[in-house]
Amino acid sequence: YNIPQSQGFYGAVGINIANFFTLDCNYMNMVSGAGDVLQTFQIEAAVPYGTIPLVSDLSAYYHRNNDPRPFDFKNPSERTLMGARIGMDLGGGVSVVYNYMRTYRDMNGDGIIDPKEEAITVMNVETGFNF
Repeated sequence: YNIPQSQGFYGAVGINIANFFTLDCNYMNMVSGAGDVLQTFQIEAAVPYGTIPLVSDLSAYYHRNNDPRPFDFKNPSERTLMGARIGMDLGGGVSVVYNYMRTYRDMNGDGIIDPKEEAITVMNVETGFNF
């Protein structure tokens, strides 16, 4: 791989409130030898498995990966991904998970993302096996 060496920092914080709610947040700011700056911000809120009967996954997430403006929440970029997951436990280690995701594309090529017109919504249903 021809990946330039990078230096910077990474920080993460995780909060667990009485095993009923978790919040995980991380931020990375790296500068490559070529001067490229890579910034990533990710946050996820979740209810731990077993807290709610028959619910195997309940979470929401927001990611800005390798984005020059990771904290510009009002103006999403093509590197913004957000969504929520809810999973139902069917028994025997099998669960069905509904995942709602939203990302953005500059479809008209003007360099500005219009969140109402240039959003891409993905909804999928997954089957999971836990063992």
